[in-house]
Amino acid sequence: MITDGTLSSLNAVLKKLYSDSYVFDGISCAFKEAGHKGFAAFASYEARERWHYGRKIKYYIEKFGKKPVLPALPEPSTTFNNPADAVNIMVSSDKSTVSMLYNGTKAAAGAGDHYAVKCMNKIYGKMLHEHMETSNVMKQLQAVSGTPGDVLMLDEHLYHEYHDKHMKYRHDHDHEHYKE
Repeated sequence: MITDGTLSSLNAVLKKLYSDSYVFDGISCAFKEAGHKGFAAFASYEARERWHYGRKIKYYIEKFGKKPVLPALPEPSTTFNNPADAVNIMVSSDKSTVSMLYNGTKAAAGAGDHYAVKCMNKIYGKMLHEHMETSNVMKQLQAVSGTPGDVLMLDEHLYHEYHDKHMKYRHDHDHEHYKE
């Protein structure tokens, strides 16, 4: 059984994860247009992760016999002046998602929705890792800010790291069945 409060929390997190995926895809496209293929690969990979976590939440909601609420998403604002601005959007978004998951997990535990707690705890742990990854890229950008050659080197490094991760991710997740 799932309480209405827990269902509401799960739907809010679902919307946030899908919205973040959409925004991060927009950031990836903007990076590609600006010629930053490494930052584009990073944002694209992170977008896929959010989408995957959203699918997990959707699966859990449906497993309870409930219908997930999938509202229309507004067009993302992907205006930024430099890579640091865009990555900062990603870091801030991850921080609010982690906070939503933490609060939702506490509320589900208080309501006795133990299966929902299990679901949200798994994704909470993964989102903490994602937040650390985006924060780490932000720290690397801050360390090289103002040095165009170093930003290009970081872009190249990110391309190799996240292009490979993205290919592995596609291989691992494209045909995954959402089984518990």
